Amino acid sequence: MKKILLLLLIGLAGMTITASNYDVSRENLKKREGVVKQPMTVISVQDMYPLAPSFSYFENWVDWPLFVNPAWYDKELSSRKYQYIGTYEDRMQRQKNAELYGIDGFCFFPFSYQKGRVKTLAYMNRANRPGFYLYYVMGGPATFMTAFEQTMLGKKQEPYLKNMLESKFTGRLDGKIPLLNYRGGLNDNFLKNYDKSKYITFGNIDHTRYPSGFQRYIMRFAYANGELTKTMLDQFRDTIRQILRKYDGLSVRTADTIYLSKGRREINFKYLNEVFLPVISDVMAEKEFKNKYLSIAFWQGHQNQNHKGYYFASCGTRTLRNYFELALKFNADMMSGWEWDEQNENTSLRPTVYSSFAAMRIIRYYTSRMKNKALKALPRDDLSIPNLILSARKIVTLGERIEFELLNVPDSKKKTPYTVNLQIKSLDGKVLKEFSNLSFDSSKMHDHVISIASEDYADHVGIIPSLTINYKGKKQNYETGLHPVEIRPAVNSDYKWVSQPLRDISFNVSGKLLKEDSPEPDLNAFKVSVKSPKTLNNLQLISNGKVVYDHEKAPATLPRENDSQYVIRALVVGLKHGSLSGSSIRIVNGKMFSQIIAPQYNPRVASISKSNTLFLYGAYHFPVSQYMVIDRKESANASFDILLKYKKKEFYHKRISLKELLKNKITIIPCPGGITLALQRFLRQAQHAPHLNLKDCDFTVNTLPDSPYQLNLVQTIDSNHKIWRSKPVVTGTKLSGEKRTMKVYSETKERMVKVAVPCEYVPELRYKPDLAHDALIPVKNFFQLSGVGGGFAFEAQMKGKPSAALINYRWGNYKPEAAAPKLVKQTDGEYALAFNGKDSFMVVPQGVLPRRAGFELSFDLNPELTDGAIFSNSHMYVAGGFNCYLKDGVLQLSYTSEHSGTYAGRVSFYHDSKLQIPVNKWSKITITYDLETVQVEVNGVKSKASKCPGPAWNDTTTTFGAVRNKAFYKGMMRNIVIKHTF
Repeated sequence: MKKILLLLLIGLAGMTITASNYDVSRENLKKREGVVKQPMTVISVQDMYPLAPSFSYFENWVDWPLFVNPAWYDKELSSRKYQYIGTYEDRMQRQKNAELYGIDGFCFFPFSYQKGRVKTLAYMNRANRPGFYLYYVMGGPATFMTAFEQTMLGKKQEPYLKNMLESKFTGRLDGKIPLLNYRGGLNDNFLKNYDKSKYITFGNIDHTRYPSGFQRYIMRFAYANGELTKTMLDQFRDTIRQILRKYDGLSVRTADTIYLSKGRREINFKYLNEVFLPVISDVMAEKEFKNKYLSIAFWQGHQNQNHKGYYFASCGTRTLRNYFELALKFNADMMSGWEWDEQNENTSLRPTVYSSFAAMRIIRYYTSRMKNKALKALPRDDLSIPNLILSARKIVTLGERIEFELLNVPDSKKKTPYTVNLQIKSLDGKVLKEFSNLSFDSSKMHDHVISIASEDYADHVGIIPSLTINYKGKKQNYETGLHPVEIRPAVNSDYKWVSQPLRDISFNVSGKLLKEDSPEPDLNAFKVSVKSPKTLNNLQLISNGKVVYDHEKAPATLPRENDSQYVIRALVVGLKHGSLSGSSIRIVNGKMFSQIIAPQYNPRVASISKSNTLFLYGAYHFPVSQYMVIDRKESANASFDILLKYKKKEFYHKRISLKELLKNKITIIPCPGGITLALQRFLRQAQHAPHLNLKDCDFTVNTLPDSPYQLNLVQTIDSNHKIWRSKPVVTGTKLSGEKRTMKVYSETKERMVKVAVPCEYVPELRYKPDLAHDALIPVKNFFQLSGVGGGFAFEAQMKGKPSAALINYRWGNYKPEAAAPKLVKQTDGEYALAFNGKDSFMVVPQGVLPRRAGFELSFDLNPELTDGAIFSNSHMYVAGGFNCYLKDGVLQLSYTSEHSGTYAGRVSFYHDSKLQIPVNKWSKITITYDLETVQVEVNGVKSKASKCPGPAWNDTTTTFGAVRNKAFYKGMMRNIVIKHTF
């Protein structure tokens, strides 16, 4: 089936754009009437990411829950199955938040292994809050009958599943239990025998395992290319009829209905409104199907997966709102949201720090409309402030559009006209641009979107929006608390939009962030002063979009460096499951105050020891952190005696001085079995601190910068979960005034443009291996872009979830033995990376080969074979940009482009350099890419330039020495240099 789809897509990709789409509006399309009087809205819940942080939210993701409270951690956690639920207080806070959305309940997959769901029912029975219910989603292949289906038929009585079905908190639609459909289907035997008086089944039009899936893909591509035909639509109608004859309703999921809008991937709502849903509605209006139910899924965005950046943009709040407008237009009986708490894909609809209560306010408005309920403000709202939401990206790179979306959300029928004036200011407060007044009506859901070209602000590290609002006869400025837009030259993987309702800002907080004299040349020192009328839960120092410090009142429980102690983190992580059992780190001529063990799944249940020897916890695909708190006074001449064992056999025994480790910041020791041990001077924040319960805070803090400049700000969250943000402070390298020219893809002009940028901000990355850093391949100035041999890019950045460009730990055919390339000293005293052609690689972070900017990549190559992978800008199964490899000794390139002239929004280009690379001999290679063409130079001889329009398909990590786990390079490589200028 996959081959059939591939052939169809290849065939479509070969077509030329000459025809126009069949005009569906010419037909006398009928519009279905809703089956239910009051449509239902549910949101899928994973219950995997509770408010008590069982994961390290700061290190793993770009956003986190607004209601985080470490005090709610489940101390009875003994296995992962209970992690899905959390404590009663934790679970019920999530439900109370969801109730304010006006939704009918949560839905989830009733799989057998999630027996912790029994706790959910117990909690709901204990709380006894009628009006909020549990709903069930059927997923996976329809070829086998699940335990849940068997329980519903009475063939197999799984007690916890039976309890779910009989619970008064199991939700119903028209008095029956709806069985929503994710991506598979229900077993045919179940469909023939289920009790239609008890259950409502939904067929799925989403998945390619069904004919509708193939047709859906082809229709979308044909529509984008102007080749949609009446025959395609008639075939699609027949498939819908087949599904409706088999099921009680239709579940419509459209998350992959994506198109390019000036270089940004968005849901194609024009297609959904004009073709896709009108055809579905027309079929469901037929007499045979008029009593069939329609469920429409919705998202607010699908962005910031660690392996590729984003799938489709939230576009401020427009994606979320457009889905609800579809539901209203086509009389959906049910809406299913994805998802309440999906941190990993950043689709979370729950209140988060960077989305605040925006989704709550919007969904609350639409659910009130769908149920014909009166619009009401949230209980704690200040009605002297309009219900206005400002949305903008947190971080952009040059060439991207900077959009400011201002949205009015009605909370009553009362009409109050008001105006908003938007100014764009520099970080030091100068007005850079001012726009005409924007008019709003408080009784209508409507927006204004202001767009500017980021390349026009290339001299600025960031910009600040400033609003002046004339509301109810009072003019008021709103600037404090709004998030700045950070502007980077090229490197970014954070696509998160900040959606900030004005009513959710703590305007009465006062505070300052001041730069202090640094105690060490490589550190930043800050003084923070904050006064709040409300008790504060959290006070965080943010640097370049990441939390580097979460304040904690004394006595501190989290490991933090201060004037009396250093903190060294031992971070152990494996490409595959493995163990360093029996390994230890002992301090010599020094003293450890304590040791704290923080496994990935259990950071708040820490084991504390005061021994001078740290025994390593182990190694898993998810990282395990252990912290050594070192006495500064008694450890001036201290060193670490490191003894490492794998499968009980010693393979490493060495001493590293504390001074050397502090100077180098990080050293990464490669271990057998694809395990790495990173020893880091730790000045970041790993976990959430307990709630402060303070109103005033004054303190100083040191941070360890890892880039030439840092945009720093203080962020507070009070007991009402309102946010305040300080005026930003920029630290870093003093600008010389010299500029360099970058070539970036402009979304505004839809082509490559040249931009002059301060030279200190533009990456020029020279990867220089040395014995002191071992498997860490450092780069000067942009330390966070260093490479890691045989491990994960985040180990160099001290942030982020495991995101190797090479493998997925579940792939059983990859069994690494020596994943890090060896360091081989050359005659000039420098070191080369020696790849074994079997399992070794080096990975560099997302954005090093930029998605939206040109670059020059040069390196020396000494291959032993005529075939093999040189580098790959792809992550596992996700295409990024370039792949480079040797074929019969000739250098070849492929490139996956996000090019707006194609069906799927992407197309591959190939470049045959026709230049031979000799074996067992050093060659100098330079690859130049300017977003329009690519050219290769080998030993001074240039290839012809090949067409290669950018930007690339995804932001991914880049692997040197391998393409996924299928092709490896055997030979040496050195002098790797990546420049983002020419």
